[in-house]
Amino acid sequence: MSADNFFHFEKILHESLTRHKTLSHVYVFMPDHIHLILEGQTYDANALSALTLFKQKTGYFLSQNNSTFKLQKDFYDHILRKDEDVFKQVAYILNNPVRAGLVENWYDYPYKGSMLYDLSDANFL
Repeated sequence: MSADNFFHFEKILHESLTRHKTLSHVYVFMPDHIHLILEGQTYDANALSALTLFKQKTGYFLSQNNSTFKLQKDFYDHILRKDEDVFKQVAYILNNPVRAGLVENWYDYPYKGSMLYDLSDANFL
C-alpha cells in the first residue's frame, strides 16, 4: 500500500462509517486487506452497509487510478461478545503488521488509525 492510497482509503472509510452511523475503534490496512473493529453509534447504525460502501468506493478509486493494488474481495466478520475485552482486540489488530513481519513495533506501521483513540502515543498499548 502506498501513502497516497492510504490517504484516500482512510478518507473513504471515515466517510462511509460516518454515513452509516458507525465508528472504528481501530483500523489497520495490510498489503491486501484491512483489519478493523466497528461499533454502531445509534439504533439504526449499519456497519455492513458502511463496509459495502467502503468496498465500492475504494474499488472505484483503484479502477480510476489504474492501480495494481487490490484489496481482498471478501471479508470475515466476528461479533465481539460482552465478555471479550475490546482493548485486547484493538491491541491484537495493531500488532498484525508485527506478526506479518512488516515492522518490529506496531507504532512504526504507518497505515493505521482510529476514530476513537489517539494512536500517536507510542505507549498507547
